[in-house]
Parts: sequence; C-alpha cells; structure tokens
Amino acid sequence: MIIDGPAPSLSIMVRKLKLGGTWSEHPATLVQAGPEGWWLYSAAGTKITNSDGRTGRQPADGLQLVSFERWFRAWWFVPGEPPLSRLWERPWIAVDIAEPARIDHNSGRIDVVDLELDLWCSDEGYGLVDEDELADAERLGLLSAATAERARQAADEVAAELRVGYPAAFGGTGWRLLDQARAPISGGPGWQLDPLTLRPEIIDRSLFRSGLADDPCRPVIEALWTGRPAEARAYLDEMLIMDPDDPRLRSLAAECDRDLGRIGAALEVLSRLAGEHPGEPALAYRLGATRFATSDYAGAHRAFALAASRSTSGGEFGAVSAPARDRARQLAGA
Repeated sequence: MIIDGPAPSLSIMVRKLKLGGTWSEHPATLVQAGPEGWWLYSAAGTKITNSDGRTGRQPADGLQLVSFERWFRAWWFVPGEPPLSRLWERPWIAVDIAEPARIDHNSGRIDVVDLELDLWCSDEGYGLVDEDELADAERLGLLSAATAERARQAADEVAAELRVGYPAAFGGTGWRLLDQARAPISGGPGWQLDPLTLRPEIIDRSLFRSGLADDPCRPVIEALWTGRPAEARAYLDEMLIMDPDDPRLRSLAAECDRDLGRIGAALEVLSRLAGEHPGEPALAYRLGATRFATSDYAGAHRAFALAASRSTSGGEFGAVSAPARDRARQLAGA
C-alpha cells in the first residue's frame, strides 16, 4: 500500500503504543516507500523517548519496515561502530506483531500498536516469544479474542517468511536498504553526501580546504555545509556587490536562502538560473538539491538527471550527480 497524498517527509517520528497505554517513540529517516510499506532507518544512538519522560538510545543501526496493511513491524539490526553493547554484536531481524501502522496526518507521525508477540531471526535460527504476554493481555481485556487470534495468525505468516534464514528473509530487501543507508556517497576531497538526505558533510576540514584552495567560494561553501547559512550569505553579499550577475554566486545565495527558510525564493532563483544556463550541470544539481529538500522527489530526479548527463568527473558535483539522481528516483514514487 502506498499512502495517497503529498510525498512523505524524509524525517518521520515513529511511535510504538503498548496495549496498556504507554508508548515510546524515535525519529527515523525514510529510505523507500512501496506496496509493502515504508522502510525507515535510524542509527545506533538514536534517542528513544518514553511516555513517562525517560529516554534511552537505540543500541544498533536499524532499518524497520512498517506495513500499513500487514500485522507486523520488522527490524533489521547491525552493530554500530563500535557496538554499543555486547548483546548487539551481530546482525539479526526482530519482528513485532502489531496492528497495521497508521499515520497521524496532523503530525506526520507513524503509530504502531504492539500486540505483544515477537519473533527473532539470526544465524542461530528463528523463533517466537512472548506468547504468555499476549495471553495475559487477552485475559485482562486489553484486546479482543478476535484481535488476539489475528495476532497469532500474523505470527505464523511472519514465521514462514523467516524460515528461509535471516539473509534472505523478506527477499533480502531489508539488508540491501540497510547497507545503502549506512554507506555515505563520496563527493570530493574531505566531503561526502549523506546517502539518505543528500546533505553534504565535511569529514576532513583540512583536506576539504586544500581541495578548494583556489576557489574563492570556499568560505561560503564551508559555512553553508556546516550549518551556518547566515554567515555564508554574508560572504556572498559582499561578493555579489562586485559581480551581481555571476550565476554561481547567485545559486549559492539561493541555497543559503533555502537553508534560512526562504524556500520559495530559492526555488524561483534556481529554476531561472538553470533555465538561463542549461549547459551548467552545477546549477541543475543545486536546483535538484533544493527540490529534494522540499520533498519534490520527482522534480529533484529530473534536475539531478540533467546534472548527471552533463557532468564530468572533475566537475563541481561530478562524483555525486548520478547517486543523487538514483536516490531521488528511489523516492519519486513515494
């Protein structure tokens, strides 16, 4: 099932509700949406907030599949680097039997009502646990006999999926998407793209500065990519006094405006620049990045595809245009 309406935001809060009324929630990032549900990633250390105010941390890198039709939520876990706990030092699959997920359309949050039964699958096999907790919940009237029976039926269905072993369970899609979510896209000296959000990250400032030593826009780009768009815009305002028509300066200024919340103005400028300079792949790329940031994945795909078709390996975004195109295409049908 694909949810009708606007394309989902990349950042999504997921809330697990227990039958007794308590809940826990955590943020996750959309990897892919399709007929089977939404695939969401959250890294080891992600903050988990409980209904009583207590907090915890996710113990491993995890990808979850939330289904809007089937009665379960499945997790694929791999250890963080380094592992946060000796109990989480190898990959495994964990499944909560749950009611089909629902979206709170006011907040965009996904709600999952847990039905107590859990399954696991690892290199040691697979199994079902917490049957006594489901029986207790039924005895206490926390769920109906019909819902309890549906939960047991769902557990049987999931067990059939897990019987093939944890590498191939659910077609192996979970492991493939988890690998994608954990693999940054190499950009250039000292920088990379987040594989899901496509936001640039400076990972070695000295190498980054050396790679852009001859670029007068290096301070602008460094400030913009390290979360200081107002500072970057101040640099650009001075540069634009000397050359107000320079398309690169104007496109960087539009990116600053985007990160300062002036999305409409940024899109207007970038669309106009890309149209006026169709041979400049960097302008198409910046337009794609801004459309992507607004969840216009189809528009982002078109712009990234244009950038990729015209980029060279040594161009400003030559190394990342094709991966960005593929990431936008992955979400364009969401």
